[in-house]
Amino acid sequence: MDALDPKSDPTMSDAEFRLFAELMRRHCGLHFGPESRFVLEKRLARRLRELGIRSFSSYHYLLRNARPGDDELANLIDEITTNETYFLRERSQLRALVTDIFSELRLQRRAQVRGPITVWSAGCSSGEEPYSI
Repeated sequence: MDALDPKSDPTMSDAEFRLFAELMRRHCGLHFGPESRFVLEKRLARRLRELGIRSFSSYHYLLRNARPGDDELANLIDEITTNETYFLRERSQLRALVTDIFSELRLQRRAQVRGPITVWSAGCSSGEEPYSI
């Protein structure tokens, strides 16, 4: 199939937007509201060009009917997410964690059981958050 011309990217219909937003919400918990439609559409269009697919509906069909082990959904998630972390670069975040949050947790735990504080770092991009904690 011929590659698509970036100037002639397909336009995403309201129904297609809802299909992709629901797919992302169900599969990985990402929320795309009307305010993020433009970003979703542009990033999906880039993926369509790479695959030589001409419509959002065709791409959604491909994703829905993927075989086990097919990495396309993972490729899509990588395309539509921004994998960036500032945790180790922001002193104010670390200061708040140590002086405010951990101090409060220690006070609460004194009345309960002694032992280590367990921290869950959800959605970390590349691992700096748990490492720095």
